[in-house]
Amino acid sequence: MILKNGKASGEASRKEAAQFAATYSRAWREGLSQMTVYYIEPHQISFTPPPGHYLPKGGFIIKGERKYLTVKLELAIGISENLELIYGPPEAVSKKTKNFVKLIPGTKKAGDLVNEIVTILCRELNVDARTMKMLKSEIAELIPYGRGEIAKK
Repeated sequence: MILKNGKASGEASRKEAAQFAATYSRAWREGLSQMTVYYIEPHQISFTPPPGHYLPKGGFIIKGERKYLTVKLELAIGISENLELIYGPPEAVSKKTKNFVKLIPGTKKAGDLVNEIVTILCRELNVDARTMKMLKSEIAELIPYGRGEIAKK
C-alpha cells in the first residue's frame, strides 16, 4: 500500500493506512485481533542488487530501518446521507459519517453479515428495496475473506 504525501502525512494517517493494509491481509482470515505492520520511506527501495548478487525481474530490496506499528484488525462500513458507501479504519470512517458498523475478524459468513449490516445502516435512512439490494452486493465485496463479525459498541 502506498500512502500519498507519506512524509507530510501525520502519524494518524500512517496508522490508518497500516490498519487498512492489515485488515485486508491474511491476518483477518486467521482471526487475529491485532497485527504488526511496517512502513518505509520511498528512498529505502532499491531496484538494483548489491554487487555480486542477483535480483529477479520485478524484485526490489529494502534498505535501512523499518518502522513498525501494531494495529487492531477492524473495518468500519458506513453510509452517507446520499447513500454513498464509506469504508476503512473506524477512526477515518467516523470522520465522514456517524452511520457505520464496525467489523472484526470472525466466523460469520458474508451473506448473513451483509443482511445485518444493511439493516443497521438503513434503519435511519429511507431506502427502497432496489437500493438495498445494490448496497448488499457492494457491502459483500468489502468484507475481508468473506467472514467477520459485527463488533459490540
